[in-house]
Amino acid sequence: MIKLKLDNVNKQLGGARILRDVSLEISAGEFVVFVGPSGCGKSTLLRLIAGLDSICGGDLLIDGRRVNDLEPRERGVGMVFQSYALYPHMSVYDNISFGLKLAKTEKTEKTSLRERVLKTAQILQLDKLLQRKPRELSGGQRQRVAMGRAMAREPDILLFDEPLSNLDASLRVQMRNEIARLHGRLGSTMIYVTHDQVEAMTLADKIVVLNGGRIEQVGSPRELYERPASRFVAGFLGSPRMNFIAAFLHTPGETSQVESLVLGMTSLPVDSSGLAANTQLSLGIRPEHLSLKAAQGTTGLVVSAVEYLGSETYVHLDTGQDEPMVCRCEVNAGWRVGDRVELQLDIDNLHVFDAHGTALKRCAIDSLPAGIAPRPASAGAL
Repeated sequence: MIKLKLDNVNKQLGGARILRDVSLEISAGEFVVFVGPSGCGKSTLLRLIAGLDSICGGDLLIDGRRVNDLEPRERGVGMVFQSYALYPHMSVYDNISFGLKLAKTEKTEKTSLRERVLKTAQILQLDKLLQRKPRELSGGQRQRVAMGRAMAREPDILLFDEPLSNLDASLRVQMRNEIARLHGRLGSTMIYVTHDQVEAMTLADKIVVLNGGRIEQVGSPRELYERPASRFVAGFLGSPRMNFIAAFLHTPGETSQVESLVLGMTSLPVDSSGLAANTQLSLGIRPEHLSLKAAQGTTGLVVSAVEYLGSETYVHLDTGQDEPMVCRCEVNAGWRVGDRVELQLDIDNLHVFDAHGTALKRCAIDSLPAGIAPRPASAGAL
């Protein structure tokens, strides 16, 4: 069942277009994360859904009803802001109940206000803190109070605008897990804005990647990570980010002959039949899909840096490009700065993007011509 639908939504401030023809469907009970760089329009889109900003063009539907002109309180949404926005002179109980007292809805009449506050506090493990003031709470507890204030009204849709950005690293992990458990327990529709890809990957049923006011790609975390539709999505999701190698198309076709300085001539199972020979391409490979072995003599790539992270090691390789390539290795790999290595790539996980940044379609393994197998490719002497 479609809970919320955006149909060619546009937003303009002055002469600048903030959102451009955004269309999206969100099912009931889904946890959807809007992610993208600063200025991409993700918080603006959330504010349009909440009714805090007006829509310049297009339609917003909740449960099939057009709500463009409805006030925020009439839309059945609750919002948790980046800043906790708690009343410092009020107790936890009063902060949570404040919105209910103002709303005076039928729901508040059917169930006593106190019962709803206590129920919300129990879900968020705040029941023993109800008489405390915000100054007596930790950052994580304050954020739970802000969530409780939104939840107590029992909205159809819960909106989160970067709620964890003010917390330190350990609290972010804790609160991330609490929000995931809360969604599992309530089963409500949640829309969450963040610039943190880890939050997006761990919380979302569906991720919406925005760039320059447009939707780049929508899909599950795994789909976006393993099959990005564009170079932007490929580079945005993943830490360290995907490695990119400049290349050009030598022979187009349903399987492609591609040449690059790093890999030499390589046959790849991607369809480039719509492109001309000598077209510029970009090859993408994630650090975990690379492996290294010692090179002979003066051939291969030079190790420029080694980062030891306890559970893994990241090895940086000088390829002569603007940015080094990064390979994720075992902790005991033993590589040192100055070592020469031969690079091996998992062809199955090599992505190819055209000059506009669009991913080329992969061929099914069964359709590869005889003699071409999905085996690792090696980069030898440069």
